[in-house]
Amino acid sequence: MTFPQRRLMRRVGVVTAVIAFHATSAGSVPVAYSSTSVETVAAAITSETTSPTTLATLYRNGTQWGIYRKNKRIGTHTMKIEESANTLTVSFESSITVTMLKVPVYRFRYQSTETWVDGQLNEVDSSTTENGDTTTTKLRQSDGKSNISGPAGEAVVPVLNYASNHWNPGVLESTRIFNTITGEADVVTIAEDGSAQLEGISDGTITYKRYRYSGELELVSWYDLDGRWVGMQFSGDDGSLIEYRLDTGAE
Repeated sequence: MTFPQRRLMRRVGVVTAVIAFHATSAGSVPVAYSSTSVETVAAAITSETTSPTTLATLYRNGTQWGIYRKNKRIGTHTMKIEESANTLTVSFESSITVTMLKVPVYRFRYQSTETWVDGQLNEVDSSTTENGDTTTTKLRQSDGKSNISGPAGEAVVPVLNYASNHWNPGVLESTRIFNTITGEADVVTIAEDGSAQLEGISDGTITYKRYRYSGELELVSWYDLDGRWVGMQFSGDDGSLIEYRLDTGAE
């Protein structure tokens, strides 16, 4: 197994990039491909609104996803939401440990916090620690622009409405996304990729919709019919299937 350079992180966007694989395929889930406009995609899963406050009700406190490689669990991704007046704070943490002969050979930690004010993304702060090396990224909104920073430096770009944490299905209407690992604005195309049943999660078998990212992020993201993010899937350079699967949600 090999592990990534920073340039590989762009390919997947959020935390799965650090496992050493390009996200170039949706893997082996058999669904018929169908494409549609991005506007239709978003409307199909959000039904009425993608208001962060409304969407927060879809996630129980402590919502968790398992991270799998070749169907073997290698890590955990968690999300928590706090509401206060007109502010919504959405926090994410990921932990991945890869072992060989029971000896840890790779460790990865990820933290990201999105702050939404009056239904709009206002700030993002993220940190990534890979085998002891830490990098940070930031986004700040100001005067209709996004001030972003990361390992490659700082930039001021047209406003970015979503980060690469996937929880808000409104991202499906975007063509530019703040990459929380690289600190850059990634250009993407997103299209619907059919519907199917998802197995192996504690909530039981559910119907989900798949959406394929191409461009500077390449992955497949899954949402249930209410717009809740169910997980993510891609194939690695070695052909192994990497998945995020909705796991548990504490009441």
